[in-house]
Amino acid sequence: MRSLYRKYLHVSVGFEAFLEKDLIPNSSIFLTLEHVPPESLGGKGTILTCKKCNSESGRTLDAELLKYLEGIDFEQFLPNSKQSTPMTLNGKTINARINVEENGLINLHFDPNRSNPKIFAEVVNEIERAHSFDPDQITNLSGNIPRKKHDARIMEIALLRIAYLKLFQTFGYAALLNHGMLFIREQIANPNKDILERPQIMIADFPEGISIIKSPIEIQCFLVTFNLKTKSATRKFNVMLPGPSGVNIDIYKNYRSFVLGNHEKSNVPLAMEYLPEKKYVSNLNLAFGYHYYWQTFTKS
Repeated sequence: MRSLYRKYLHVSVGFEAFLEKDLIPNSSIFLTLEHVPPESLGGKGTILTCKKCNSESGRTLDAELLKYLEGIDFEQFLPNSKQSTPMTLNGKTINARINVEENGLINLHFDPNRSNPKIFAEVVNEIERAHSFDPDQITNLSGNIPRKKHDARIMEIALLRIAYLKLFQTFGYAALLNHGMLFIREQIANPNKDILERPQIMIADFPEGISIIKSPIEIQCFLVTFNLKTKSATRKFNVMLPGPSGVNIDIYKNYRSFVLGNHEKSNVPLAMEYLPEKKYVSNLNLAFGYHYYWQTFTKS
């Protein structure tokens, strides 16, 4: 138990203090191993969080993120994607399971147990007629599968949570000596509240790891880049986190202004610095690497 406590960092979305005794299941806090990114998206157990933070985030954020990414896989008909969904054939709606196999073959299974029996029988009859070799029996068959709706903001906050934990995993508690992180933690703990204007996710092929955006100064920040893996695809995400000084959480509204073309520096290229991978947590000489790099590259 002691080796487990010493091996992993322990972090909370709040400010609770964690002790070795909190590894005992009947502890009022009880630490559990957190996968960053989520295990379902290719992550590994790297830090300890309180069970309440871990389980609640899994239900409200990680699970929704997985559904969202698997939904994209299915919409693109990628191999190994699948979905259970209502679908409409010739104006009649029934429930179906659709699987895309490794070789790209699409299997469609109609589900009689979750469909109206009368409508199900009518659809089966129309399918049989559509495949009839009798010219008098052939009928046209058309249908559609509705796109599943997802809350884009919940997706962004789920990604924000991963970035927050990865930054902590890299730099430890030094990364929390930052007023902006109060707002980040509050937003993660309350995904249905509008605490941040919008956590911004950059779409660009940056190297995996942690970088600092040096300029424009309006969006100086830490950029956390990571991959998420489903059974069908690997996708890269870049999430902005505020630095300990400068514009801080205003990076989000500033970046949005840049993207919409409403800022005089909208077309100014980004100047970035990729941070080396080192043992910032276990090496005492590197303990404040988070603040050293920020002061070195931003001069703020």
